[in-house]
Amino acid sequence: PDASVFIPILYLAIAVIGLMANALVIYIILILKEYKKTVTNVYVVQLAIADFMFLFILPFEAATKLNGEWIYGTAWCKITESIRMLNYYTSILFLTMMSVDRYMAINHAMSSKAAKFRNTMAVGLISATIWFIGFLSVIFILIQAKVQDCKCNIEFSRNLRVAWQIFLKVWFVCNFFLAFVLPLIIIILCYVQIIRRISQPMAIGKKSQKSNQTRKRVTRMVTALVSVFIICWLPYHAFNMARANDSQLTKNVCMAVHHFTLVLAYSGSMLNPFLYTFLGTNFRK
Repeated sequence: PDASVFIPILYLAIAVIGLMANALVIYIILILKEYKKTVTNVYVVQLAIADFMFLFILPFEAATKLNGEWIYGTAWCKITESIRMLNYYTSILFLTMMSVDRYMAINHAMSSKAAKFRNTMAVGLISATIWFIGFLSVIFILIQAKVQDCKCNIEFSRNLRVAWQIFLKVWFVCNFFLAFVLPLIIIILCYVQIIRRISQPMAIGKKSQKSNQTRKRVTRMVTALVSVFIICWLPYHAFNMARANDSQLTKNVCMAVHHFTLVLAYSGSMLNPFLYTFLGTNFRK
């Protein structure tokens, strides 16, 4: 085993809570047909599906860390590794698109261009593109993932070790900027504009108490969304950047930081349904 019992227990707790929360979101939006009410719900349910798939495979990783070996065969190894990366990219892309959609809905509610961006056909095309990018990103992993030395790993030719190390460094850097920094900038810009819009004085009379409460709630929700996104993903990417730059860490420290950053990153899939749905008054009702 490469981790203490505490880490698999954390993984299981994240999986159980996250599966129940995301299943509830999927039930409410699909079965109760909440997706017909707002465009945002279409993105929310797809985010919940991506998170649900990932959290479903998390207990297998917990069992592997506890036992110290992969016992589920090569086919399931390929599937789990692919789902992990599929969730990684689709989640970030859907979170970003949800931020853009909220910005369009609030800041450009009367715009015809925004209406075209938020119609059924546009949302369907955007969603299909996100899933296509996600599936495209895992094809190589689906082919190369294998069970080696009782571990589920991605296999690379020994003759390409040096080239692979260079590729890994480039990939870590590109992944940091394209799959974290860029989405984070877009999310922050969207929410800053939303807060500026809802903070503007009302056209008639004094702000009502209800309006003030709504503004405060939206501000708190936006702060929570951005904060959780940074807290969950920044340590993970920072650690990978450190690895890419040959950071001198002892084996024990490296493994401890590795597990810590993974727990934070995995927690995002558990927290998403609470942040993007249950914080909203209408969805709670």
